[in-house]
Amino acid sequence: MSQLGVFKSDLKVPQFATEAEEARWWFENDALVCEEFKKAAQQGRLGRGGLRRLFAEKGIPFPEPKSNPEETKRESAA
Repeated sequence: MSQLGVFKSDLKVPQFATEAEEARWWFENDALVCEEFKKAAQQGRLGRGGLRRLFAEKGIPFPEPKSNPEETKRESAA
């Protein structure tokens, strides 16, 4: 089991009837979410590739994002 699976957050996200209701909840609770991220950072629980890892654990292929040729050119020039 991953370390993230062991962690229990104090933040309780309710079930939502609509996307609008969910969006409103996240907007109104952004300070709570920010505090959870701060706690996770202090405890060393933040990492990279979380979504990709979760997909891999479930055997779901993760589509790589298509790169924008203009952005690639700017990065190469820098």
